[in-house]
Amino acid sequence: GTVSGKISGTATKETVDLALDVNIQNLKAEGQGKGIFGMGAEATTTALAAFENLQTTIRIVGPITEPRLIFEKDFKDKLLAAAGEKVMKEVEKKKQEYEEKLGKEITDKVGDVVPDDVIKKGLGGLLGGDKKEEDK
Repeated sequence: GTVSGKISGTATKETVDLALDVNIQNLKAEGQGKGIFGMGAEATTTALAAFENLQTTIRIVGPITEPRLIFEKDFKDKLLAAAGEKVMKEVEKKKQEYEEKLGKEITDKVGDVVPDDVIKKGLGGLLGGDKKEEDK
């Protein structure tokens, strides 16, 4: 892939306030070993796939000895989307494993699994449904 960018801002011997405008195009990256932030290689690869094409601003601010990174909302949204996609793939994989073991399809609808009267009663008040007077 290609990464280009522009840095603007100020830095002194005491503080830093920089904006990094980053443009990533056609990124193809694969996690290795423990991955980034200890996420593991597979999770890192999935997360990096969300940044195949990204234009964002990352700010570096604070004391020069302890600067902080501030990511723009689009950066966070893409990372969350990648994480959500990973979770959904894992859920679907587990569902398929159970379907193979049971020999039948597992429904996605809660109402098909849990009877209406149980849902309406709120699982004994667990979900805020009908409660007995002595339970209140």
